[in-house]
Amino acid sequence: MSEQERVRGMQLAFLKTQIRLSVSFDGGDVGCGEDFYTVHANTSDGRSFLLEGFECTGVSHTTNWLAGVVLGVMKTVGIERFIASLSDGPPQTRGCRRRITEEAPTVLDMADPCHHMSLAVKDISQIPYFIPPIKVMRGTVRHFSQSKDSKNALKQLRSVDGIRGLETIGKTRFATLPWSSISLRANLNLKYNSSFIKDTPKTLDFEMKLNQYIAVTEGLARAIQCLEAAACNPADIYLIWLAVTAHIRAALTSSLLPESVCDEIRGVINYRWKEFFVTNPGHGTYLAAFYLNPKYVNSSIFKRPNPLASATITIPGKNKAPEPPIGVKNAKTFFTVAQYLFDQAVIEIEHGIDPTLMAYRKKKTAFSGKFKQQFAAYAQGEFPFNSPLGSMRPIDWWCALERSEHGGIIVSLALKLYSVVPHSMADERTVSVITWMNPALRNHEKVNTIFSFAQIRQWYRDQAKQKALADGTAKVRPAARPHPEVKFYNIEREIHSVDDQDELMDLDLDDIESDDESDEISVGVVEEAKKDWLDDSREVLPSSDTLFLEAGEVDLDSALLQDILAEWPGAAMQRSTTSVDDESEGMEDGDEEEDANATFTLGSW
Repeated sequence: MSEQERVRGMQLAFLKTQIRLSVSFDGGDVGCGEDFYTVHANTSDGRSFLLEGFECTGVSHTTNWLAGVVLGVMKTVGIERFIASLSDGPPQTRGCRRRITEEAPTVLDMADPCHHMSLAVKDISQIPYFIPPIKVMRGTVRHFSQSKDSKNALKQLRSVDGIRGLETIGKTRFATLPWSSISLRANLNLKYNSSFIKDTPKTLDFEMKLNQYIAVTEGLARAIQCLEAAACNPADIYLIWLAVTAHIRAALTSSLLPESVCDEIRGVINYRWKEFFVTNPGHGTYLAAFYLNPKYVNSSIFKRPNPLASATITIPGKNKAPEPPIGVKNAKTFFTVAQYLFDQAVIEIEHGIDPTLMAYRKKKTAFSGKFKQQFAAYAQGEFPFNSPLGSMRPIDWWCALERSEHGGIIVSLALKLYSVVPHSMADERTVSVITWMNPALRNHEKVNTIFSFAQIRQWYRDQAKQKALADGTAKVRPAARPHPEVKFYNIEREIHSVDDQDELMDLDLDDIESDDESDEISVGVVEEAKKDWLDDSREVLPSSDTLFLEAGEVDLDSALLQDILAEWPGAAMQRSTTSVDDESEGMEDGDEEEDANATFTLGSW
């Protein structure tokens, strides 16, 4: 315990030198039956620190209780240093994020995208059309996990034919069903039951439905793995969701699914998209960050107006749509992002600590003009925002501007958005470590003891990694994704096979992105399946004959999205060489203080 206190002191000393931190939190339990909550601080370069682990057995996990716990931890570091709070979606965690934003308005309220996307997998998996093949798949995996003879036969098949094993199905909702289905498809020569007798109607029907299920869920499964990366940023989340939507649209066209099932799947995607990008409190962050990536602002991902389309005569009136600056082709996206960034800038001016923005507290009218000038310059690709992005990360591109004489409003806002670690995977990885450290033979350990080990372990591993990076001796594992511009063909799933369970103990727990490694298999006959989330009552979502995104300014046929969706590297897109920047400067000598009663107003362009 004394070593834990020393480590905690070193953690706090380091974090108090950092700005733009993200806080994430999640709950869990250990083998002795005690409940706990973890709280992590995440730096803008993807480093995570377990600050506290609270034992909360018998405590009512209300919003007020959880908010008090998390805010207390944030205040030990300095609440003004945090820019975002992250968690999954239960009511008490959503309420906690809301309370944090009320206490500190500059903290963005953001939901975990991996948990949310897994809900889309669950919704599709519960469509009645897919229940029969999923039931067969689950029973098959369970059988091979329990039968030693079958397990040995599976090993022989793998060694002879070079095929992968059957993946176990995790307790969590992190898309293990699609991965298990993919592993089963590679092993359909196994004669397990009547569903696998070659060329019979039952076998052909099962194979067809299994392939259809994989077609509409594999994109979601790969997307979740992309979004678990420590270096993920909010723009990646928006881009990956676009890619998933394009993937599912293509799958529905080619998979020969009944139209009623296609409508149900479209309804799922529309509902989950709107829930995350329309009604979610932090929804504006993702589009804004995406637009602030100089690679995307003028890319093919935004539809171009058709110059050959017939002209539209507009009768002048009071509600005439505003005209964007010359050279800006996507008016709706431009004005949406501008309003979001303006609102965030005002919050930072009134409550934040960024010196560039704080300088405008008494210069409200001057701020509006400066903001519009700088954001228009960025969208038009004018100096100083015309330097090429190249191989730089967006955050490094914006940092270069901050260090130059051209740093300003848009630069400060971009750095805030790109410093957010937009998921709560740090908590998931810690739970994986706790599960590994607290097996059945050690399940009488108390929560405080387990967290002492976990906190000490994490700190010294991070210190060793930083030293290796500084010395140039760091080893990069093959599965690492330091810069998550991830193509789907780059996602190689390291499966947890039913005949490799003993090897799980040899895994590096920090390499596991979520707690999917937990095994669903229960002892007993195959028919007595353990109830889990797939057996929950189904939430029937409204069906739709179109996808919501098809009507917007995003082009789902964009070469950029097709490159992400490609199954092999040969179909690379033509990358846009257009890079943009923003003319952002601080206060000028001519900017004078204004009346205290003035308000921040974006006004017309």
